[in-house]
Amino acid sequence: MGRQEYHYTDEERAALLAMFAASGMTQRAFARSHALPESTLRRWVSASPETRGAIGAQKKAELAALYTAEIEASLAAAGGKRDQASYRDLMIGVGILDDKRTRLAGEATERVEHEVVLDLGDETL
Repeated sequence: MGRQEYHYTDEERAALLAMFAASGMTQRAFARSHALPESTLRRWVSASPETRGAIGAQKKAELAALYTAEIEASLAAAGGKRDQASYRDLMIGVGILDDKRTRLAGEATERVEHEVVLDLGDETL
């Protein structure tokens, strides 16, 4: 018996693509963690922007709103949960959700500063 092929709806595809974009995972790791054929994910990712279209943008916005709501709820609950969970663990969860929300919004997830020092010896400018 052959494996039955599953047909994803546009909404399912858009949700999975939005989650993949926010995950920071490789295609292989994401596909495995979501029981999705890697070739299917690869095909979706390489599809033209028109194919992904507005549904993908809508799903990204929905996921970003869900992450934001979860961050707010986690912060609100943090004070009352200190006896049951470490504050550190609660804040790690908040950090992960904020990183995912930031990725969905297309914002930078890190800040890198470089300092260049030029040794000009005795020269003066």
